[in-house]
Amino acid sequence: MSFVTNMQATATRLTKATALGNTAVFSAPASKTYNPATGATSEGTPTTKSLGVGGPFGTDKQLVDGSNTQAREQYILVSASELGYQPDPGVHTLTINSKTYAIVSVEPVRVQNTDILYRVDIR
Repeated sequence: MSFVTNMQATATRLTKATALGNTAVFSAPASKTYNPATGATSEGTPTTKSLGVGGPFGTDKQLVDGSNTQAREQYILVSASELGYQPDPGVHTLTINSKTYAIVSVEPVRVQNTDILYRVDIR
């Protein structure tokens, strides 16, 4: 196993719901489809992915500036290899324990140019 593979496996183990946190559902809105014959658009099915995340954890009070970072913000840690994509702030949402959060920002933790974890700020 390579170092990066070991780091990915460790990140996955640490973010399992039984280890540090909760089960979360990442959601992307449904895309609309256009039918040129009828000129109508229809809603597709939203894309969701359920997996374990570390957290949510409170944001360090020293980082709160009132505009970019607010006091009510929290963050989660999610395994990049388990999620399979980097969440898009303003597009994806996150649901933990029946509460839906907006994704404010995403910071990848990388090893040798490979995303291992995502720190996802939520509000």
